[in-house]
Amino acid sequence: ALMLASGRIPMMEAPVKKEAGPARYVEPAVYPTKLVNAVYDYCITLPEVSRVWMKEKITGISSSMIFFVEADSKDRKILTNILEKTIEIVGETMNTEVEFVSDKMMHDVIQDAVPLYDRELEL
Repeated sequence: ALMLASGRIPMMEAPVKKEAGPARYVEPAVYPTKLVNAVYDYCITLPEVSRVWMKEKITGISSSMIFFVEADSKDRKILTNILEKTIEIVGETMNTEVEFVSDKMMHDVIQDAVPLYDRELEL
């Protein structure tokens, strides 16, 4: 540990608050077309993915694009692969998240929103 000349230990930085209030999910003000197209094109190559929705997740002053995935299995690798694809496209310019859609999210957030990808429409 660093010691200052006076012998006092320097103050540690205060931990950053993770969540500033509950998250809100909205339609993005600026639609990330390039990102959505890349996720769509990638999902075509994933036979286990049935539908994907995107929302903007706002938590306090931070926001991210979150993709909700409906798939035949809850294999976390699916989410990791889609997330890696989003990072490949937007890098550090935008925060992205990928989660499996839950019944609660379907009811509270997705409702009747049109998925950006729907396996049924690809047949």
